[in-house]
Amino acid sequence: MATFAGGTVLVADDVAFNRSLLREWLSQSGVAVIEAEDGEEALRLTEAKRPDALLLDIRLPKMDGWETLRRLRSRPAAQAIPVIALTASATTEDAEKIAAAGFDGHLTKPLDIHALFRQLARYLPTRDQASETTLPPAEKTARDYLPEQREKLPDLLQVLQAELQPIWETLRGAMDMDEIEAFAERVQVIGITYQSAGLQRYASQLRAYAEQFDILHLETALRAYADILAELNNVTPGAIES
Repeated sequence: MATFAGGTVLVADDVAFNRSLLREWLSQSGVAVIEAEDGEEALRLTEAKRPDALLLDIRLPKMDGWETLRRLRSRPAAQAIPVIALTASATTEDAEKIAAAGFDGHLTKPLDIHALFRQLARYLPTRDQASETTLPPAEKTARDYLPEQREKLPDLLQVLQAELQPIWETLRGAMDMDEIEAFAERVQVIGITYQSAGLQRYASQLRAYAEQFDILHLETALRAYADILAELNNVTPGAIES
């Protein structure tokens, strides 16, 4: 599930299970991981190794996350390194306190892999970052239809809007990989039924991104569904936009 094109992250957490989980997620995503068990070790390793980002637990032995961050920000060798807080509290007050302290972001435990990747994508190089997502353009999807096939477009549009659009709207917020794969499979079946090569390509790409946990491209791909609906509306006689 490679999402990143390299980079190094320092994980500072006194709980071995948490470090192990983050190491597994990140190493499988193309990221090198350095581990620290307490604030003093995190401070020392950050200065010595200069990671691209630091995941810093707020509650650390020897030196807590607040003090570790304060010292990092005062040292030229480490002050520019992005620091993301790991916290068990999800209250608005705590989030505001974390931001005011100078953290670059925060993640709430239990950790969520999608939220983690979205945070780190702000600081680490991502796979294919220099190139555009290779999704079929929406207008090409519509043009895949021959004149004799266009009589099926009203029925196709009805299925995409009435059946799949409500599902799509929930997927954009949840980013559940299993649900996205199921959605892609349904789009694939509809593409085959209505002989739409464009929908089939879109479904294949969407499923591939979900299988790879490619969060950045997944978000782009999911947004593209609205473009496909809009273009089909444009070429479907008598269509009414939803």
